[in-house]
Amino acid sequence: MSDEEQLLKENGTVNINAIHLWKLLHDVINSEEHVRAYREYLELYLKIKCAN
Repeated sequence: MSDEEQLLKENGTVNINAIHLWKLLHDVINSEEHVRAYREYLELYLKIKCAN
């Protein structure tokens, strides 16, 4: 295998890993936003429920 082929293989692997890590980070951010939204919804629900 030539040096160029080896670099392409290594860079391809790095790119795939970077894309995979980016997707995981995106999932974590989305999960965090969902938790925040549910928490806000619950707080609002409890305020309304306690007011009645």
